[in-house]
Order: sequence, then C-alpha cells, then structure tokens
Amino acid sequence: MSSYAIGMVSANLTARSASDRRMYFLTDGILLPIITLGIWNLVVLYRQISRRDQHFRREEALNYDLLMSIKERIRSTDVDPHSLAEVAALESAIRQKAGLEQPKGPALWLILSLITGIAGIYVTYFLTIDYFHHEQRELDVVSKANAALARAGLQGSLSYKRTLSERHFWLNLLAAMVTLGIWGIVWQYREFSDPNRHFENQWTWEDSLATSLS
Repeated sequence: MSSYAIGMVSANLTARSASDRRMYFLTDGILLPIITLGIWNLVVLYRQISRRDQHFRREEALNYDLLMSIKERIRSTDVDPHSLAEVAALESAIRQKAGLEQPKGPALWLILSLITGIAGIYVTYFLTIDYFHHEQRELDVVSKANAALARAGLQGSLSYKRTLSERHFWLNLLAAMVTLGIWGIVWQYREFSDPNRHFENQWTWEDSLATSLS
C-alpha cells in the first residue's frame, strides 16, 4: 500500500475518537435526565443522531480509502484494476452503502421532534435499525474486497466480525405497549449499547487494516 494510502487511513483513524462518541445508559439515559429535570434528554437525542451521522460519514471515507488501496495493490501486479469485475462490484457496494447511509441532521430532527411526536418516532425508528444494516453492508464491502484481491492473485486477509443482532422497531414498540412501558427500558438501553459495541468492533477492524493491506 502506498504511503499516501496509509496516510489517508491513518488520518481517518485519528478522527474516530471524535466521531465514534460512546454514550452510556446509566449516565446519559437515567442520571443526567433526572438531575436536569429531563433537559438532558434533548442533548442525548442530538448526540445520538450526530454520532450516527459522523460515524457513517467517516466509514464511508474509510471504504473509499480501502478501495483506493486495493486498486494500488492490484496495479502493483501489473493488472489493471478496472478490468476486474470484482473491483467493480466492490466499488458498487461502497457507493450503494454510501447512498443508503445519508446523514439525517441532528439539529433538524431535534427541532422536528420538539414540534411533533411523529418526528420523534421516526428518530427512534432509524436509531433502532440503522446500525445493524450498516454493519451488514460493511460485511459485504469486506467480502467483496477480499474477492477483488483474490481475483488478482493476492491473498484476501481482511476480516470483519458481525457483532449486532437485528432490531425490529415494530416488535420493540409492541413489546413496550404490552409490558406497559417496561420493555421500553430495554429498548432504550440497546440504543446506547449497540452503537458502542459496533464502534469497538469497528476499531478492532480498523487497527488491523493497514497491516492487512501492506
């Protein structure tokens, strides 16, 4: 991998401490809202949407850095990467992933949620389902990256684990209604913990990326 590609990946990893903000159910979901008489819930909503947007945007950039790195590695074997269907499939997967993971805008949805409850329901909807589908798309990108390397006669050694279970908004809503809100506590806990688990898994994958492509 060229020094430029390594530099791009390194710069991306440096930014992750700011984009991949960890949030905790006990402090952010219970203690601080009680202390502030509920005002902290507005901060939580803003930060939950913001970290989703920032993390997805950072991973999009990392995926394109990965694509560039693979093209350079294939090119070093005197093979034109644009002649390989596997490279085209990888690029298509990255672009499709980026298209499906557009930023929502925390300020916009915070304001809309204050105006109408429907907006708040939609925010809960995408915070419930987005990380699982995001992780599935990342698994697909890594699989296609390995296929592109293998097609060029290079060993595909990239590995990405699945860590999240699929969350269903309507099932969670039904369970919360049936249990008179008790299941809502579990639901809210998962909205804090699932992104944290995904970030930890993502960081492990990213730490091995430069080594795998070298």
